[in-house]
Amino acid sequence: MRRMKVDALQWGDPRCKEMTAAIYTRLSTASEGKSASCAEQMEICKNDAERFGFAKTVNFEEAEGQKADWWYDDGRSLGPHRPELTKLVNAIRNGQIQAIIVYKQCRIVRDSGISDALNKLCREFGTRFICRGRDTEVDTARGLYQVAVDSAGARQWRDQISEDIIRDHAYKFRMRMFTRNPACFGWRSCGIDTQAAKPVMAEIEIIRRTYRMFLGIGAQPLGPYQIANIFEKEGLKIITGSKGHTSKNNKKVYGSAIRQILENPMHAGYWVHNGEMAAYDRLLIPSADETGELTTVIPEEWYYAAQAKLASIPATGRKASGDKRLLSGIVVCASCGRPMHVNSKNLKLGGKTTRWFCKYRIGAARDCWGETYATIVEGELDRWVLDELAPYLANELCAIDNEGDGNALRDELAKLKRKITELKEVETKKLRSALMALDEDQIAALAQELRSERQDTERRIMDVQRTLGLQESSLGAYDDLSSKDPAVLKTAVRRLLNWIAISEQGVTVLTSAGSYIGASFVEKDRTQYSSTENRRSILPPTAVSVALSPSWIGDPVRFIAGRRDAIGKGADKKTDDDLLPGVWADRIEEDDAENT
Repeated sequence: MRRMKVDALQWGDPRCKEMTAAIYTRLSTASEGKSASCAEQMEICKNDAERFGFAKTVNFEEAEGQKADWWYDDGRSLGPHRPELTKLVNAIRNGQIQAIIVYKQCRIVRDSGISDALNKLCREFGTRFICRGRDTEVDTARGLYQVAVDSAGARQWRDQISEDIIRDHAYKFRMRMFTRNPACFGWRSCGIDTQAAKPVMAEIEIIRRTYRMFLGIGAQPLGPYQIANIFEKEGLKIITGSKGHTSKNNKKVYGSAIRQILENPMHAGYWVHNGEMAAYDRLLIPSADETGELTTVIPEEWYYAAQAKLASIPATGRKASGDKRLLSGIVVCASCGRPMHVNSKNLKLGGKTTRWFCKYRIGAARDCWGETYATIVEGELDRWVLDELAPYLANELCAIDNEGDGNALRDELAKLKRKITELKEVETKKLRSALMALDEDQIAALAQELRSERQDTERRIMDVQRTLGLQESSLGAYDDLSSKDPAVLKTAVRRLLNWIAISEQGVTVLTSAGSYIGASFVEKDRTQYSSTENRRSILPPTAVSVALSPSWIGDPVRFIAGRRDAIGKGADKKTDDDLLPGVWADRIEEDDAENT
C-alpha cells in the first residue's frame, strides 16, 4: 500500500501545482434543510481550489435525488449507486485525481461504511480529502478518526431529523390532522397553521362528473384519456399549478390528471398516511340538499369501484401511450429489462426496414452487456402477435366491446334475481294468510295476480341471460384482427400482455395473468440479410418453447432492476416475483444448489 507523508496541504502549497482536484457537489432535494445549492457549493469549492493553488479542477455534480448514504458502484455493493461518485472513485483508481474538495463532509458521505471505504481508497492512492477549506489528513490516525466521527455524526443528525418528522406525522395522523399540504384539484389549503382545507365547488362538480363518466353512471363508461379529450374540447381547466408556480399549459387536459382525480381518496373523505387510510371530518362538505348535513364529495362506493376499474387497466409509459405502434412500451430487452426502441435501417439491396433494438447497447449511456441480446424486425413481431395470440386478443376485444353493456346487464340480472326471491316470499305469505278468509275462486284470482308479476320478472331474467350469452359467444367475430380499430386493438394488447422480451433464443411473453408464452427464432441464410425479407422469423409457440422461454432471461437480477427502472414509482408496490414470476425464485434455488 502506498502511503503519503504526514504533512497536510496548506494554502498556496507548491505541491498543489502538480495535482488535479475533484470538486464534488450534491443536494438530495431542493428543499433540503439549510444546505447550500450545488451552484453555491461549486463556487465555495472553486475558491478553496484557488487558495490551495491546484493546477486543474474536475467537477462531479450529482443529479438531484442522490442520497449521501448511497454507495459507489464497485461491483460488489448493492444499489442504488451514485453515478458521479462512481466516476470519481474510478478516476482516483486511474490516477487522474490527487485531491477531493467538498463544501461539507455530509455532501459526499453520511455513512460510516462509505466513509471508511473512501478513506482507505484515499490512503491507498495518496489522495487528499479537503473539507471546509482544509486538508483533513486522512493518512494520519487523528485525521482518519475525525473524519469517521464526523460522518457518523452527520448520519445521526440526519436520522434524528427523519425520526422527529416521522413521529410528528404519526401523531398528526392519530389526531386526524393533515400530515402534508392538502391542496389539490377540488381543495385549497387555508394556510400552514390552520389545519383546514376549503372545497372549490366548481372543481368539485368536475370531480363528480369525472366519476360518473368513468363508472358509466347514466351513460356509457369512458376511460381516463377519453374523459380528458372531452374536457379539453369543452375548455375545462384541470391543471391549476401549485402555489407559486404556473402550469406549463393549463389548456391541455391529460389522462394522468384524470387518473389523479380518480385515485385521490380525499374525495371519499379519506386521508392516506404511511400506507394507512382513515376517515377525516375535515374532508366533509355540506350536502347539496340544503339540510346542513356534512357529506363526502363522492359516495364511498364510487371511489372503490373506480379503484377496481383502474387496477384492471395495465399501466403504460407516457411515450408508449401516444405511440401508434402496436407494441410500443411492451417490447423489452431480455438482457436489461428496459423498453426497446425502433430504428430504421437502409438495406443494401434497396428499401428500408424497422427493427426493435435496445438503446442501452450503444452510446455514452451503454450499460446493457448481456449475452442474450437480439433484435427483431417490427413487422415480424407484429405479425407473430396477431397470428399466434389471436384467440387471446379476441377474448380481450370481446370483453372491451361488452364491458359497458355487459356490466349494466349483469347488475340488472343480480337485481332481478333478488326481486324474484322477494316476490316468491310475498306470494307465499299472502296465499297462506288468505286460505282461511277466501274461497277457492278468490284464492285462484289472487294467486294469478301475484304470479303475473313474478312471471314478468322471470321473462326479463331470461331476456338478460340470453343477451349476455350472445355477447359472450361472439368471439368468432374477430377473425381478422388487423381490420380492427388500431386504438382498440392496442388496448387489448396492453390488457393481455405485460411485456415481450427479445432474447437470442426467441421471444418470452409474460401475460397479465402471470403465465408465459414462448417461441423460438429461426434464422434464414445470410444472403437474405440485405433484402426486404426478414432474416430472423418467429416460430409458433410449442410446449418446449413455452417451458424454456423463462430461462432465456439471462440475468434475472439485472432484468428485474431494468423493469423497476422503466416502471418508476409504480414498481415500489411490486415484488420481484411480480416482475419476473417464477424465474427469480427458481434461479435463486439454482445458485444456492451450486454454492452448496
